[in-house]
Amino acid sequence: MIKSSKLRNGAPHKVWQPNLLFLIGIFMIIGCGTFNQSQSSSNDTSKSTAPTAPIGSPANPTGEKQSATKDVKTSSPLQVLDVSQVLELYPNITTTHKINDKFISFNTGFLFTAPIEDEPEIKTITQTLKPNALRFPGGTIANFYHPDGVGYGLRESETKGRLAEIVKAMPLFKDNAIYHFAKICKMSNSDVVFAANILTGTIDEAVWVLDYFKKQNIKVIGIELGNELYFKQYSDVFPDVQAYIKKAKEFAKVLKQKYPEIPLGAVAGDPTGPNPKGNNEKVMNIWNAAVGKETFYDFYIPHLYSKTQVCQNMGGNDLQKIFDCVNIALAPEHYNYTQIVLDHYKAFYGNKKMWITEWNSEAASYVSNSVRQAGFVGEFLMNLVDASIKNPEVEYAFFHNYGSGGYVSPIFSYTNDTKIKFYKKVGHIAYNTAYFPFLYLRQLISQGAERADETITYPSGMDNQQVVTKTFVSNDKSKLFVFFVNKTTQNIQLNIKGINSLQQTDVQGIMGDFPWSMAGWNGLNHDLPQNVNLIKQIPTTQKDIPANSVGYFEYRIK
Repeated sequence: MIKSSKLRNGAPHKVWQPNLLFLIGIFMIIGCGTFNQSQSSSNDTSKSTAPTAPIGSPANPTGEKQSATKDVKTSSPLQVLDVSQVLELYPNITTTHKINDKFISFNTGFLFTAPIEDEPEIKTITQTLKPNALRFPGGTIANFYHPDGVGYGLRESETKGRLAEIVKAMPLFKDNAIYHFAKICKMSNSDVVFAANILTGTIDEAVWVLDYFKKQNIKVIGIELGNELYFKQYSDVFPDVQAYIKKAKEFAKVLKQKYPEIPLGAVAGDPTGPNPKGNNEKVMNIWNAAVGKETFYDFYIPHLYSKTQVCQNMGGNDLQKIFDCVNIALAPEHYNYTQIVLDHYKAFYGNKKMWITEWNSEAASYVSNSVRQAGFVGEFLMNLVDASIKNPEVEYAFFHNYGSGGYVSPIFSYTNDTKIKFYKKVGHIAYNTAYFPFLYLRQLISQGAERADETITYPSGMDNQQVVTKTFVSNDKSKLFVFFVNKTTQNIQLNIKGINSLQQTDVQGIMGDFPWSMAGWNGLNHDLPQNVNLIKQIPTTQKDIPANSVGYFEYRIK
């Protein structure tokens, strides 16, 4: 849903529409020097530097990188706004749109690297979030998964040194991960998207997995025909897109005969600029052009990761510099990211269904598990909600990742650490900041909230790059909700206009003293322990949008 907004002086504020090449620079290869948060990011694309591979890719299966720097500069704030400045929100609750709860779905790659499903808190988390669907066995893992071995059934002759953390965890299991995964699905009756192993697996193995889920009364809502098989690491089996299409069709033919009711998905290449010059971009365009013409599948599968590791690399020992860069990189609402990327893929795939089976920011160790990461997750979810209203073909999105033994990706982590202070830890399960935006969206859906339009008057010098607000209203029009992400270091007064009588009844959210405030565990604990700072729950008496925060206000419409 694209909204009109206005500046304080009442002049219309045009929503800037960057092209895809710019978004590739911001979300795929952003680099940074010293940035001011209100500065136009289009001036900085010349500083782009190629970052590390996405989390879960064969080149970077865990994404856990540590900086070697030990000192930090944090003396000046990221951005100081006059506390008297006001954001005015004009809701239009006449027409509303249902929220697609299929966006509360999760990839489970790396989940079973710890004895995780027997922790009582996992049941609490799963029954609270009520995942619409879970992806099994994951991303990169799927290309080496076999159902007849312990854990993920990995074979050393196939992994050849890759997925070291997964291989290390295999002795924890006496049977296959699928049996452990099924327990989690049944905790909240979650559906499954199955990523079939067409690289090293067999059709019979894929059929066995589907038969098993059927016997367990676990609904499989989709089958992915491989995972990211355009990477060079797989070129011995898939030297080009035609090799992929041939193998995918072999699997598709049998799976459609056996399970005709289950949709099939084909691997889409990464998005590129309009006139790609680099070899990798050319390969991606050739891949998408070829797969887009085929008809053996029902949905296509992009993976979307915004890049922040390069911000950390170039920021050095200056957290302010790092997070100035991060605030430019992690701004999907400002760049209208989902819509721009969707328009790119439509040129190849038309109006076929899009299932984003992996999305997140990159696993920069200071950004992961921070309040700024939580803000990005909340903003991306809002961007998905709005894009899907205009484009219902955006059907599913799976956050990477549900849980694991690390902090870089998941909404919760398994940890034995007793020295680190955590915002919330029950048993061996620590809650990470990415958990909370999903909690808030689920709470809105549970209260019958639907998306409403709004017009926003921003204070001078501000727009939706600094603060994001989204309006929801209960289907009986008795409650108004305002979801917010504040990336600035100041509270922002929220004035709601056009509804005569409102009474604030609740506020849910987390906030930090700094954008790097965390839920308890990330790279700062190792490199810069003097800068560890825990997030806080927003007080129930809070009226303004707190600095460095994500959450929502609830109002009763009298």
